[in-house]
Amino acid sequence: MRFLTLSISILSLLLSMTAKSDDISISEVYSYNNSHLKPILQEHFSFYPLFTIDIDQKLDTLDSYNLPGEMIPYRLELQKIIASYNESHSGVIDLFNANQSPHKSSVYDQKIGILKVIPGKRSKFVLLSPCEFKSGQGNSFIEQNLFDPEHPYLVAIDTLPIAYWVHQLEPYISSQNPARIYQQSRYWLEHINQARKMTGKTLSNKARLTLASEDGSTIDHFVPLKEDIHICPKDNSHHVHFVDIQPDSETITAEIDGDIAYVPLPEMYNIAENDDASKLFMLMEQLRAASSKKGMILDLRDNHKGNRTAMIALYPFLIDPKSLPKVANIMSYRLPADEAEPWGNSDSDKLAHRFTFPANHSIWSDKERLTIEAFEMTDFRGDISHISKVPQNNWFDGKNFSRWHYMVMSPQQQFFRNMVREFDVRTADDAFIIDNFSDLINRLDDILPHYTRPEQIVVLTNQGTFNAAEILAGTLKGMDGITLMGSRSSGGSSMPQTYTLPCGTEIKLGTTLSFAPDGKAYDNIGIIPDHIVLPAADDFVFRQRLNTNRPQVVHITDNLLKKAIRFIKTSQSTTHSLEAGPIYGEDDAQEKCTVLCETEDGVWNKQWWTTLPGEMSLCQCRFPIVPMENSQPPELKDKLPNNWFGQEPGNVNYSSKSP
Repeated sequence: MRFLTLSISILSLLLSMTAKSDDISISEVYSYNNSHLKPILQEHFSFYPLFTIDIDQKLDTLDSYNLPGEMIPYRLELQKIIASYNESHSGVIDLFNANQSPHKSSVYDQKIGILKVIPGKRSKFVLLSPCEFKSGQGNSFIEQNLFDPEHPYLVAIDTLPIAYWVHQLEPYISSQNPARIYQQSRYWLEHINQARKMTGKTLSNKARLTLASEDGSTIDHFVPLKEDIHICPKDNSHHVHFVDIQPDSETITAEIDGDIAYVPLPEMYNIAENDDASKLFMLMEQLRAASSKKGMILDLRDNHKGNRTAMIALYPFLIDPKSLPKVANIMSYRLPADEAEPWGNSDSDKLAHRFTFPANHSIWSDKERLTIEAFEMTDFRGDISHISKVPQNNWFDGKNFSRWHYMVMSPQQQFFRNMVREFDVRTADDAFIIDNFSDLINRLDDILPHYTRPEQIVVLTNQGTFNAAEILAGTLKGMDGITLMGSRSSGGSSMPQTYTLPCGTEIKLGTTLSFAPDGKAYDNIGIIPDHIVLPAADDFVFRQRLNTNRPQVVHITDNLLKKAIRFIKTSQSTTHSLEAGPIYGEDDAQEKCTVLCETEDGVWNKQWWTTLPGEMSLCQCRFPIVPMENSQPPELKDKLPNNWFGQEPGNVNYSSKSP
């Protein structure tokens, strides 16, 4: 069956992309009374079957509100009901806009300042002043500084400790992931009257802020609330530049050439929008300069917008061109009650706008299909143990959820080429998007034959890494020569639908479950980096020179970026994967991989996976880094497998029947 037989047009598939957020799919608007809210949850919400919540008792509380007069209390109660299911994308849209007026300001829009999070067992908030414009000596800058450099940490508001506020706000947050909890609390505490309303406090146009120093001494500031408090925008005209650390000052420098390429990626650019498409194509062109360098740093911090077309474009630059395809994401959608074939047909296109298809879809190449077959032999079940207490074997029964759908990444992105080549263009908008897709493929074909991947790649993440950026980080984790560094991401990759109630309140409900290659659902856990590195308060200080064409580092004391630079400069080894023949379980891997890696003067790092069921598995070995002019160890030149830079490590136990 040709791919052009999909039941929805390319424009429909990509409507979600025009929203500049990976968490919004094709919008369907429904009108229901409060009494019909239960069927919405029961029939559409992906997390509803995973819990045994007494929804009738919870929904009864909504009937006590008189609308529209008690609209905000009504929405807050509804938010708590939805949040109790812990699905990161789901909740009430625009909690405090009771008049449905996007331009009308209110007391809820006022801020105390800009807050940043330092995660950890005892997470901290850092208070920044608003973005300011400054000029002098012929130069102009925008700057963002600590509100009180001697006391950078916000420890209390209105005399109440931050821990108290976060605890009180937690029932409104659709996640159990501490990274997500503090990230969402940060927004409500910035808009302190929102937090006050949610916790039953008196609203006011000012706040008492208690700030603390490194040694614990405190000082109080009484601040008026303001609406015009903004964070400084970053100039991303120089996506790719080169960074180093000045040994005398310990500051980070940016140059137009060097050994370590730095790639800041603030969002996953949306190829369905002209401006975003231009940025993505510019980035691809600038990546030429990173070819054959000692290292590359891909910065995904605070990247929570965009969609997966950026993954299609960037993934081939991060792996070896000989790499085999890799399963990057596994999804299952909530089955609607009226779906005739509950497990879908072979060419199901329900998740096509996520580039995610069933295993037997006609879009896959032979190599991609074999990759999926090998993955399925790992006895993948979809681990929801960190979300729900529903027994692991009971939730995926074919009654509530579709069959598994897969996103497969490869250097050639063959499924994407098949989609572009075979799709039937029906409208002018279709033609525009297909032209951009074709342009993306042409650029890959033009650049990649002359591009050599840097030996070491470090990917930076934090609690602001979410959605498509999180999928990219999860795909890259564990791959040869790639290290994740920073802090845990927020955890969320569902596909929400929007529903409108008669009173005007809009809600988002996740309609899919989404899993990382290690088998765990993204929600409530996120991606945990290989090396945890937390920021310091000074790292958030921002200074950017305007009207210059030279690359620059806007956070010159960035602790995480320094660690990444040093990691690349001082690394003495990297990982590569070697063919080992069939491997039957962990004991067999222990024996075969240990010997194979030692034979080639390397050390097995305990990671292995199967590429061809019953015939071939790979062992990931750690080897000394050799000089760039001779990047492959001489003794390995004739023995390297086709997937020199490897696939996903076997973090799950392989059964003895599944080599």
